Amino acid sequence: MSPAWKNKLFFGDNLDILRNQIDTASVDLIYLDPPFNSQATYNILFAEKSGELAAAQITAFEDTWHWNLEAEKAYREVVTFGSKKVADLVQAFRTHLAISLIKHRLTDVFGAELSAYEEFGLPQDYASAEALAPIATFKKASRRRKDPMVQEQQNDINWQAGHLTKE
Repeated sequence: MSPAWKNKLFFGDNLDILRNQIDTASVDLIYLDPPFNSQATYNILFAEKSGELAAAQITAFEDTWHWNLEAEKAYREVVTFGSKKVADLVQAFRTHLAISLIKHRLTDVFGAELSAYEEFGLPQDYASAEALAPIATFKKASRRRKDPMVQEQQNDINWQAGHLTKE
């Protein structure tokens, strides 16, 4: 499938890329950042040298919803389970989804021994700490690998009633 390359970044339809463009043994990290319905388009940032916008980039960076909530939930299920092809070898899965909405699906895909923690980033257009946007990182508990993005206290974090709490 994939030519011999290292550290390649794909953008576009996660499910299509995982099914058709990625060798099973080649994925260390999956990052899922779904649309947040900001009603913004970011196409101009990704124009070709000629000034023309690539069709894949237009689709990938149009942040508007055309679905209802039930359709969005169905999409989330399909994309998460699309990761199952490479799940045995994936070291981490990062997502910008609400943890309580995806934790059980990720447990089904990655297995019961799943640990997670939250990072918080402050959106540039918010001056308030109340506007923190969580990023959840799920890692297999059985695999220990040095990752500068992972907090050392990761093992002290457990799930309790669908929320992260420190022991």
